[in-house]
Amino acid sequence: MHEKPRCPVCWSDEITVYNSDDVICNACAFRILPNKPVEEVSVKDAALMTDKNHAILLDVRQPNEHAIARIEQAMFIPQQELPNRLDKLDKRKKIICFCHHGGRSHLVARYLIQKGFRAMNMQGGINAWSVEIDENVKKY
Repeated sequence: MHEKPRCPVCWSDEITVYNSDDVICNACAFRILPNKPVEEVSVKDAALMTDKNHAILLDVRQPNEHAIARIEQAMFIPQQELPNRLDKLDKRKKIICFCHHGGRSHLVARYLIQKGFRAMNMQGGINAWSVEIDENVKKY
């Protein structure tokens, strides 16, 4: 028995497959396919952009992960809550998404781009931030 696919952003199983090139989530309207590229930014560039107030860091990890480690200047919105909290984000600023290593945040950045935001993905996630920017951010 095959499990029904879930949206990688909001986790809904309300998925419509139009054809092999067009798959959409009916709950949050994330266009799962086609898979468009997302701009990647290094943690060093992300730190510089946020220090100069040119971008917002967006932590899309789960609450249990956020409890373990966090970047103080980051906004925290778990990925599955994001479709209902888009009004908390500023479309005038670049949004640099991050998760643990960068996979989930890449999907979230794609979703935000589809919603009209200027989103990017932070390469290596909070793990890379801990190694390259702030060793006080706990690795897990």
